Amino acid sequence: MHLFTQSLYFDKNIGETVSGSPYDENLLPELRKLLAEPVKTNRAIFVHLMGNHGAYNERYPSNFTWGEVGNLGKAYYGANKNLDEWEAYDRSIRYNDSVISAAIAPFPQQKASLAFF
Repeated sequence: MHLFTQSLYFDKNIGETVSGSPYDENLLPELRKLLAEPVKTNRAIFVHLMGNHGAYNERYPSNFTWGEVGNLGKAYYGANKNLDEWEAYDRSIRYNDSVISAAIAPFPQQKASLAFF
């Protein structure tokens, strides 16, 4: 049995800090290149995203505007909650969803499985 492994690392600060870590979308071009390589058998690809760790407002680019987060305000979140943090969390979740959606889009045509961590 032939087993091929390949590892790509985008975050050079692993275990040190989440501040300044690259955005997860940086893996998309490399994933597309990997999928463009012909294979004779099925393959499994494992992706470890930064996701929503760390300061939420640092987990998506400032120009990320996919959809509206909403304008629920303090009446929804509670008078003592930090509204900016909740909205940053919502944006980080939506950004993470958009990265995963872009990553899985080509998989119906592939002989591959994809798992995210």
